[in-house]
Amino acid sequence: MAPLCALRVLSALLLFSGTQAQADATLPCLERLLSVEKVAVENCARHNAGGSVWTRKLGAAADGSVFYLLTDSGGGSGIFTAVIGVRADSGHLHKTLDITGGDRCSGGIHNAQMDGNTLVIEQNLTPYMLAQHLTGLIEDGEGDEAPFGREDWPYCATCCTARQKTEYQLSGTPQPTSTLKIDLARLKTQAANNNAAACLLQSMDAPGRSFLSLQGEQEIKSLALSIQNSCTK
Repeated sequence: MAPLCALRVLSALLLFSGTQAQADATLPCLERLLSVEKVAVENCARHNAGGSVWTRKLGAAADGSVFYLLTDSGGGSGIFTAVIGVRADSGHLHKTLDITGGDRCSGGIHNAQMDGNTLVIEQNLTPYMLAQHLTGLIEDGEGDEAPFGREDWPYCATCCTARQKTEYQLSGTPQPTSTLKIDLARLKTQAANNNAAACLLQSMDAPGRSFLSLQGEQEIKSLALSIQNSCTK
């Protein structure tokens, strides 16, 4: 991750390759794009960054969009993350992608990288978020509550339990594909004093294993159905 002081003094650059415009944005421009869809390069470059945002350039796609991982400490205990895509056009920077992560284990982005024209993002999940995600899969994405109630889970920003890796194809059909890696050792610790986490662990039926990796829709939905059948309040 580049030092903040160096990012502050970078000038806004518009680099043209053939007919494609590519954007190397300053930190103030990227900070502004967290809350708006486009900014004028001339205007945002006049502002200093707030001092709590860091950025790492991930790479560029064929359409000229450049992707960045942003981390915002906010001055408190929270550490929030986001991945945005930026494209230059007529003196403006347009946001072409916005994937907002949460606070550390609560959806925070553990890692992001470009692999050719594919953007790969890994996000942390708490036990509650893991169960909520799985429940949503068997509710056609409309489920908004995990088994038990939200208050029953060890829901905290430092309760990392699983990591969801999503691959976004940046050309052709933008259909993301995901895999899950569940830290069973951590879940076992969380389950020692929590009934909801204990039920989640029991539904996985993986004694003696430290991790459980799920790939493909069939494997993930199978676990989701097991949790739905076993973990009811």
